[in-house]
Amino acid sequence: MPLTPEDAVVPYSPELEEAQPYALPFTARFEKDDRSLLFVAANHGCDPKTFRLIDDALATHRVRLVVIEGFPAARGIDPAELRRLLPEWAARDFCKGGGEPGYAAFRAAEQGVSFVGGEPDEHALVDAALKQGFTPEDLLGFYFVRQLPQFRRDGTLEAKGLEGSFRFLIAAMAERASLEKAGARFSLDVFRDWYQKKQGKPFDAAAVGDEEPAPVPSGKYFTQRVSTVVGIVRDRLIVQRIATLLESHRNLLVVYGGSHFPTLRPALELLMGKPIEMRPGGS
Repeated sequence: MPLTPEDAVVPYSPELEEAQPYALPFTARFEKDDRSLLFVAANHGCDPKTFRLIDDALATHRVRLVVIEGFPAARGIDPAELRRLLPEWAARDFCKGGGEPGYAAFRAAEQGVSFVGGEPDEHALVDAALKQGFTPEDLLGFYFVRQLPQFRRDGTLEAKGLEGSFRFLIAAMAERASLEKAGARFSLDVFRDWYQKKQGKPFDAAAVGDEEPAPVPSGKYFTQRVSTVVGIVRDRLIVQRIATLLESHRNLLVVYGGSHFPTLRPALELLMGKPIEMRPGGS
């Protein structure tokens, strides 16, 4: 039996996701003693159903803090650099930047509710991957493969072009992960060669989808194996963060991509008991 909630985190698999109670998006509500946790299992992008679930959660629950995906927890509560981006994203309906994390932060700020990133320090994820034999170049290549579908969805790829999007992402992630030396050498041409060798096919920016960076241990893509190592460490640290925030803020709204829910659910149930209510996103 797991001793701590993070020990209860399970690896992702497509079968695990297919066994979820509803198609994305949906909500799961947990309550224990004087604490509550409402988890929005989001459909990534500018999905109206996900946005309505976020609105409903803020309107009907006494949320004291919103925890959002994609932003480092280390930046603290209500980070100024993120708040500055919210009006620009709102002007574009969160479809050209921000997505559901930005929408959740924007709506929380409108209602006087604080928000915070839920992402762990990147160094912990890098260390785990390097210990498994992956290289800094493998991590940088994985980061771009992981982000590329979102760059297509939010308009970054169209606005910056492929070269600009690549340099923007690699520079940011190399800094976060202390991989600056490797990042300086990792050009788009080097990435193309890496991709051909590791993925077994030529790179085509229009064809890279969410399947390639999915954390599937036995998947056909190299990036899926990187993602498996990164994903399990990431989810364990996310659960630790949620547990800490529950102690300090008691009532949380957590907005994360729906694929995280089945991997986190055993940990959340160990922390809070089984969900007392689950609701689909509706039409």
